[in-house]
Amino acid sequence: AALAVPSYDYLLRVSTLACTTEHAERLRRDEEAVKVSLQKLLETRPVDIWRSDLDELEVGLADFDKRRGEALNKGKSPKHKAPERKHKGDIVRERNLKRKKEKEEEEAMEKEEAKEKLEKEVSTRAARNVQRRAKVHKSPAAVKAVSQRQQLHPPTPKAKSSSPRPKSASPPEGGVVAKSPPPAAKKKLFPDAGDGGG
Repeated sequence: AALAVPSYDYLLRVSTLACTTEHAERLRRDEEAVKVSLQKLLETRPVDIWRSDLDELEVGLADFDKRRGEALNKGKSPKHKAPERKHKGDIVRERNLKRKKEKEEEEAMEKEEAKEKLEKEVSTRAARNVQRRAKVHKSPAAVKAVSQRQQLHPPTPKAKSSSPRPKSASPPEGGVVAKSPPPAAKKKLFPDAGDGGG
């Protein structure tokens, strides 16, 4: 009987890259990985395999729902979340704090405005005083200050006396004042006893 000759016709249908040593090494590594995973499956109980499959299914469904929601909300504007409801005491406390803060701000603003107004008045008064002093300093004649009382009640002029004052004699040209002659001796009315008249 003739010996059966192996046929290598299948090699004609195999690509050239599949006939390389690198491809053969990759196939061997894949074979080792498949053997390891098969050994793990053989050692695992069917219930554990079922639970792991359910976990993977839940993860896949959650991912699908997330991508589906993103696709639906892509063209919509985001909705504002309603604020959480607060307790009545917290609301009253916040309101009181807000009012107190507003009152303090108003008082601080009023104090600041009053301070600015006072500073403005002081500066304006000082500027007026400086201008007034400058005008007085530049005036040609000194201004005589008259009090308000003198303006309302001016002093009355003094009346001249009717009897004229004796004029003092003016000295002569020589500068020597002439003495008046002594008064004449009074005539004796009664002669002395020693006289011989009688």
